[in-house]
Amino acid sequence: MSTADQLSPPTAPNRNLRRQVGIIGLTWASVGSIIGSGWLLGAKSAVMAAGPAAIISWVIGAIAIVLLALVHAELGGMFPVAGGTTRYPHYAFGGLAGMSFGWFSWLQAASVAPIEVEAMINYGQHYSWAHSLEHASNGTLTTSGFFVAALLMAIFVAVNFLGIRVLAHTNSAATWWKIAIPLFTIFVLAITHFHGGNFTSQGFAPFGAKGVLAAISTSGIIFALLGFEQAIQLAGESTNPKRDIPRAVLGSVAIGAVIYLALQVVFIGALPAPPSPTAGRSSPTPASAVRSPVWPPWSASAGSPRSSTSTRSSPPVAPA
Repeated sequence: MSTADQLSPPTAPNRNLRRQVGIIGLTWASVGSIIGSGWLLGAKSAVMAAGPAAIISWVIGAIAIVLLALVHAELGGMFPVAGGTTRYPHYAFGGLAGMSFGWFSWLQAASVAPIEVEAMINYGQHYSWAHSLEHASNGTLTTSGFFVAALLMAIFVAVNFLGIRVLAHTNSAATWWKIAIPLFTIFVLAITHFHGGNFTSQGFAPFGAKGVLAAISTSGIIFALLGFEQAIQLAGESTNPKRDIPRAVLGSVAIGAVIYLALQVVFIGALPAPPSPTAGRSSPTPASAVRSPVWPPWSASAGSPRSSTSTRSSPPVAPA
């Protein structure tokens, strides 16, 4: 049987990295990746797929991610090298596997920026001027949308290119900001726009187990929580990787899961209250004047062409 000593990576000195990142830096790196553009899109897409039972989807997704995070936390402490998740296959299966997983990881990282651009354009649909950036029928980009997306990509490239030198000392502050905004949203919606009847007005799980499971895979739940691996990537710069990597990985998953779960609860509660069954009975106005919109919102969108594409920008962004 192989032992940890036999599996240890090469011990050649690494003169390029300094082990100066503590547990706070590692945790915040992962939390900053977990809390991304999906903090609203994920809640919206999940509730459209599962109704109020989207809460269960987030719980199941969090449990699945915790199981994966436990493995990464153990490996991160055993092999504290930079870019850990892409190097473990190399240690275990050799150079070909390491090259393949490195390439896959690069493709995954390269896809994050376009996903974030799509998320920004999706958010922009709230404003009339942004309607021309996407086709209403399927949510794909129009010609003008491609130009705007290219411009946003250029901005992202500039931010990341300059980020190491210009923004290195502001990462913790930026992460605090990314956490504060969702927490503030949770607080405001819970106090001012919470309708408890939304959770049972058409049944807690209108689409059954199928909707709950579909929300996990299609609403960005897994995608959002996968940001925990950022702490693993920085293991080569950790001051005490055996102690700090597991705590940072599991702690970031816990923080992210709690925030996303709370957002999902207040998102459902903040939707317009269900129409009263007595609305319009004692009013002399015509029935058409008091007719309420279709309720709940997910019942109107579940079969629409747009519903199948509305989840595509629910990362992280994720890692973001």
